[in-house]
Amino acid sequence: MKNKISLLVSLALVMTIFSCADSASSSSDDSKVFALVNIPFEKFFEEETNGKFDAYSSATIKAANGSITYGTYHKDFENAESASKTPSNQQTAGITYPVKINRSDLALLKNLGGVEITDSTPFTDVTVSGRGGVSTIRYEGKQNLYNNGDYSYYVLSQAPASYKDAHVSGQNISFGKIKGNTKTIDTLYVTVEPGEAHHEFSPMITLYIKDDSVPSSAGIGVKKLTFAECADKAKKVTVDSNTNKESFADQNLTSLRSVIATSTDGKSFGFTVLNNIFWGKSQIGLQAPKDALLPTGELADKKIASLKFVTEKEVYVAENIIVGQVTDNVFYPVVSAKNNSFENTYNITDPTCFKIPLIKATDDKTERSNYTASFTKLEKADFNKEKLNGTYDELFRVINQSKYNSIWENAVKQAKNNLTDKEVKDIASLIKSFCAASVYGSEAEALYTDPSSARFDCFFINGISRLTYDGSKISGVNKKGSKVFEHEYFKVGEFNLDIGMDGTLYVTLDSDAGEFKYFLMMPDTPDSTYHTEFRYGDNLDDLSKGMSGKYAYWLAAGIPSEATEDDIKNVINLFVSENLAEEEDVK
Repeated sequence: MKNKISLLVSLALVMTIFSCADSASSSSDDSKVFALVNIPFEKFFEEETNGKFDAYSSATIKAANGSITYGTYHKDFENAESASKTPSNQQTAGITYPVKINRSDLALLKNLGGVEITDSTPFTDVTVSGRGGVSTIRYEGKQNLYNNGDYSYYVLSQAPASYKDAHVSGQNISFGKIKGNTKTIDTLYVTVEPGEAHHEFSPMITLYIKDDSVPSSAGIGVKKLTFAECADKAKKVTVDSNTNKESFADQNLTSLRSVIATSTDGKSFGFTVLNNIFWGKSQIGLQAPKDALLPTGELADKKIASLKFVTEKEVYVAENIIVGQVTDNVFYPVVSAKNNSFENTYNITDPTCFKIPLIKATDDKTERSNYTASFTKLEKADFNKEKLNGTYDELFRVINQSKYNSIWENAVKQAKNNLTDKEVKDIASLIKSFCAASVYGSEAEALYTDPSSARFDCFFINGISRLTYDGSKISGVNKKGSKVFEHEYFKVGEFNLDIGMDGTLYVTLDSDAGEFKYFLMMPDTPDSTYHTEFRYGDNLDDLSKGMSGKYAYWLAAGIPSEATEDDIKNVINLFVSENLAEEEDVK
C-alpha cells in the first residue's frame, strides 16, 4: 500500500510539472491569451525604467516606413488638420509588444480605445518620402497595428518567447517587466562619435559584435549588430506607371523595439526607435536640445553597466561593452580621447568601461573626424615581438633549490672579497630570502611595520604554477597542470609603479578575466636578464602600488621552463650582483 501511495504522489507531481510547463503556451489555460498590444511609451517603460525614456524630444518623431520604425505605432497629432493616416499627420505613440492577458480583459483594451486586428483586417499602404526617394510599404494582418492607436491588439496563435504580463484593476491596466527568453551578447563593441546635429543625436553610438570570418592580427573582426534573424517582412509596393499594375518585393522591417540602458549606479533609461535609435545603421544616441546640442537624460556622462535589446521575439543583454574604433570591419579598443573642439573631454582608462560622453552634436565633418582621431587606439599584444613568447616557471621556486646553493655562494664571493665562509653562506641565504616571502597584500602591510624587515613575494598568485605567453595570448595552469585562465591581450602602453618601476601594461577584453584582466610586464626578458618580472590583477589602482593595497609587496618573477643550467647560473649571478651593489649604494 505504501508503494502504491508513493507512486500516486509521484504521478501527481509529474502532472503538476507538465501542467506548469504547458501554461506558458496558454494551451492548458483558456482564461489567458497572448496578444500583440500597442502599449503607450509611459506604460511600456513604467516597470522597465521607472518610466524614464525619451520619445518626444527629437525633431524626427513623425512616422516613417517600417524598415525604420516598425514595432512602434503611430497616432494623429492632436491638432492635425487632416484625420488621414499619413506620416505627415502622425507621430510615434508607443511600442507594440507581446502581452499575456486574461481573455476577458481584451474588452478593456477596446474600452480604452483599442481596435482588434485580425488576419482579415484590410491591408494599409503607407507612402513616405526619404533620402532614398518615395516608397510604399503594405502592412497586412498583425502589421496593421503599426497604423492603429493605443491598446489596439492582435491575438497570437502561440506563445511568444518574451512578453509582459497585463495587470488589470477596474478600468486601469499596467504591464509588468519583460519575461521570457533572454540571450546574452558575449561582447558588444561600440564606437562613439558626435551625432549629426540635424538629427540631434549626441553622441552617436554604433554597435558591433564579433565576426570570426574577418581575421585580424592587430584587432578583432566585427560586424554591425542587426538582429536581422528576428526581422518580420512586409511588402514593398511598386506601381508601373504605364499599366498601373502593382508588383511586390520583400521589405525587411525593424526587429528592435527598444534599447534599455542601465548605468553603473543603477539608473535605467529607455531608448525608442527613430528618436534614439537609427537601427538601419545599428546606431543609438541620446537626444540633445537644439540650443545646446549636448545629450540630456539620466545616462548622460554616466558609465553604462548593461544594454538590453528588446525585440518582438527575444531579449538580448550585453554587459561586457568595449569602446573603440572600427576600420575595415576590424575593431580596436581605445583608452582615451581628448579634443578641445568639444565642451567635455571624454576619458576612459579602461576599454571595458563604456561611458556616454558629453560631446556635442555636429554636422561638421572635420570636427567629427578630429574627434574620432583623438582616441588612443590599441592593437593586440605581440609577445613574440616583445621577446616574451614561451612558458615560465616561478623563478625563485627554481633558483632557490638547495642544489644551486654553491652558485649563490660563488656569486657572493665574486661580488664581495675577504668574506669568511660563514659570512658568504649568511649573505647568500639573506639575498635568497628577499624575494621568497609567502605573504602579500594587507597581510604583508600588517607584518612589515619595520621597513628593514620587508620582503617581497615573487611567486605566482591566484593558483598559477606556470604561465605561457603565445602571440597575443597569456594562459596559466595550476600545480596539477589544469588550465586556470587563457585570454587575449591588447597593449595599452607605459604604466608606472609608485616604487619607481616602469613597465608595459596589457589588458584583456574578456569579461571573465577577473584577477587576470591586466598584466604589467617589466622590461626584463629572457634575452636581457634571463628572467621576467610582472604583476597581474583586476584593477589598475592596486597594481600601481608597490607597498600598499591588495598586491602590496608582490612582484612575480618567472624563468623559462626550458632554462639551461647556464641560464640559471647567469640569473643568480645577476640577482646577487645587483642586490649587493644596491647595498653598497645605500652605505
